[in-house]
Amino acid sequence: MKKKYVRWTLWTIASPFILFVILCILIYLPPIQNFLVDKAAVYASEATGMNISVGRISLSFPLNLVVTDVDAASPHNDTLLSVRRLQVNVQLLPLLKKQVEVDGISLQGATVNSNDLIHGMKLNGTLGELFISSHGVALDPETAIVNKVLLKDTDLSLCLNDTAAVDTAASDTTYWKIILQDIDLQNVSFALDMPLDSLSLAASLDNAILRDGLIDLHKSAYSLQTFRIKNGRVRYDSGKPLAADSLPSGLDPSHIALTDIGVKLDSLYYEGRNMKAIISQFVLKERSGVEIVSATGRMVSNDKVLRVPSLKLETRDSYLELNAAMDWNALDFKDEGLVSARLMADIGKPDVVRFMGSMDEKFIRQYPSEPLRIRTGIDGDLNKLKLTTLTAELPGALGLFARGELTHLTDSLLRGGDITLEAETKDLKFVSTLAEGI
Repeated sequence: MKKKYVRWTLWTIASPFILFVILCILIYLPPIQNFLVDKAAVYASEATGMNISVGRISLSFPLNLVVTDVDAASPHNDTLLSVRRLQVNVQLLPLLKKQVEVDGISLQGATVNSNDLIHGMKLNGTLGELFISSHGVALDPETAIVNKVLLKDTDLSLCLNDTAAVDTAASDTTYWKIILQDIDLQNVSFALDMPLDSLSLAASLDNAILRDGLIDLHKSAYSLQTFRIKNGRVRYDSGKPLAADSLPSGLDPSHIALTDIGVKLDSLYYEGRNMKAIISQFVLKERSGVEIVSATGRMVSNDKVLRVPSLKLETRDSYLELNAAMDWNALDFKDEGLVSARLMADIGKPDVVRFMGSMDEKFIRQYPSEPLRIRTGIDGDLNKLKLTTLTAELPGALGLFARGELTHLTDSLLRGGDITLEAETKDLKFVSTLAEGI
């Protein structure tokens, strides 16, 4: 009799564990999975007011989940979200140590059309493929290593019909650090439309990569070692939209269209006023004909001073070189902030015409073919800024030479200066053509 009680006691204690094991086994059986999916879809539809359906779900040991043909539609049967395939592979044992090891999250064939689901915002588009792998997500300390991200064949557009300010301040302090190893974007485009502000922006690229990045949310610090963009395109329109054949021939700041954008950053760091950037390549073409064929440079900054040790830019017809340094106090309009800059530029006739926009044909013909040469240097602070040299020469037409100093630049009552200006003019027929057009 005693043995009988012992057996019953052992069975009573073991039953919950046996039941748990049986449930774990049952959940891997396809008929049980399909039953649970159907019930979950019905419950989700009732809770959200949408028509939600799932084609098939498959869960294999330990945590390999595949979901196919997920659809969410409004009560009027307008498709809001559609996903052809979602696959998630997560390692089980690391979860017991508060670590997440994601072998892969794959999303394929997704479309979204939010309609009026979110007040003041409409998102629609397609996502061809998204893959993420992450080995090294730890809840304590809050760190995440993202080994691989691939986003391709994606086209999204966002329309904002409500320009009310949104409070984005975080209520809780976060200490998460996110390490990005390999990020690849292929054939990705995004469009933003703000009708109330008469503003639209569209960007697309054929290929972009990011290597060895770090995001520190606690310090608001961001860095990367390598960033590349190939064949990027950007279009910006502000104000009244214009048809392609109505756009002005020159550069119009309200209607910018950039193509063939290429970017190479070999290093980038940002944390407040502590910054560093090394630009090894920057090229683009603008609708007006302005084309940057080469741009290289460096920028470094700390809590006291912002420096541009070298910036060189070339177009098809012009060249610019800048070396500058400025204390942050100067940017804050404090008198003691030091400023130093050297600028050398040769601006060719074609670029002058493009930047000036639609000009009289007579002016264009008579404007000298030689480049406009500008050389300038400044030193000092906002209390006393010395113009060490300023020359602007347009060979055959005019020469301008200036030197002197400006004082009390931040004081509207005491502001003044002492500038010596010399000018030499020759053939200025092209200037008279401007007066004729008035």
